[in-house]
Amino acid sequence: MKNTDSGRFWTKAAICTAGYGMMSDSVFAPLVNAIFGQYPDTGLFLQNYIISGAAIVSVITGLLAGVLMKRVSKRRLLIWGTCLFFVGGVGCAVSPDMVWLAIFRSLDAASDGILTVTAAAMIVELWHTEREQSQMYGWYNAATCLFGAIVSVGAGYAATRSWRLGFAINAVSILSVILCILFVPETGITDGESEQEAPLEDWEKNLRWRPGAFLLTMLAFAVINILTLVIVVLMDIYVSQQGIGNSVQTGYLSSLWTLFGLVGSMTATTVMLRFRNRKLYAALFCAASALDLLAYSLAHSFALAAAATAVKAVMDGWFFIYYNMYAARTVPRRQRGVCLAVFMTLQYADSAAAPYVPAMVGRLTGDGTVAAACLFAAAVIGVMAGLYLVIGIVNRKNPAAISA
Repeated sequence: MKNTDSGRFWTKAAICTAGYGMMSDSVFAPLVNAIFGQYPDTGLFLQNYIISGAAIVSVITGLLAGVLMKRVSKRRLLIWGTCLFFVGGVGCAVSPDMVWLAIFRSLDAASDGILTVTAAAMIVELWHTEREQSQMYGWYNAATCLFGAIVSVGAGYAATRSWRLGFAINAVSILSVILCILFVPETGITDGESEQEAPLEDWEKNLRWRPGAFLLTMLAFAVINILTLVIVVLMDIYVSQQGIGNSVQTGYLSSLWTLFGLVGSMTATTVMLRFRNRKLYAALFCAASALDLLAYSLAHSFALAAAATAVKAVMDGWFFIYYNMYAARTVPRRQRGVCLAVFMTLQYADSAAAPYVPAMVGRLTGDGTVAAACLFAAAVIGVMAGLYLVIGIVNRKNPAAISA
């Protein structure tokens, strides 16, 4: 379905605000101590589930959304997802006990899986050129980062009065529901008759389904993502181990990561499209990420850690757009929903796996610090940069292809 100029702005706004649900953990993070301070007898399993365990629900619903796209319109899925987040996000504020908080956190997580996969698929259908699609992915990612920064600060202030007020901030997501209902157009259903009304775009006509190449590329994405997430999820531990400071410095670094994450998301399209050979673009962000992780492994000052964080945030935006576009533009329409679901849900699995990297490196080298994990990550991603460089040189016949 073609997107009209008159509704383009509000359609963009609707899809970008749907990303608010992705930043629900930014509301939750400042509330943890207050919640468990009020309920100190909460069991360890329930605590861990409430903090991060519910992410497994996102994986399940993300994959389910990829399957449902073959039977249900994406507009309907997007509306269901925003409604589900509103119920789960606000429900946390009125939870009478920790069991109910876990239930509402599960609903919140369920909406994340639906929204990320559905929004990614809708972007491909509503915007058609590579530039338009990658720019829209960039706007979506940037809006998500911006929402996270704003609501995290708001929840932190609210928590000084009551952690329930922090969760009440999620009520603003009713705007996403309204915008999606009013401004998101219908699109074709993959296996439905409506596909006859949505002819293939020129770039789609010659696509061949290559599941082996897709799986290898998703493996490359997962490896890079896990290794670069280590410093994000363990930043507070890293700051302490390196003697850089305390939670105050961690907060500053997290703010820098959010700020420069916006820069990375907004510049990724411009930079990527300047590379006629996209494998060289992949080699660039891998090489820059490897050098950046090397800087983390050596940093014992806040200034160097801050510089590394700024570079890392930009590279995160660049590398995410590359693989996002791969999942969107190298997969035929009938497989696209499921493949985008795999790509999106990998991010949740990667976040769960990242904290275990230092322990694995410790078994191999005897040094289980976060800095040692960064050095290991730098070596692995540096090798991947070399592989992308070789692939780019060998595959000169089709340099613009995003496939790995």
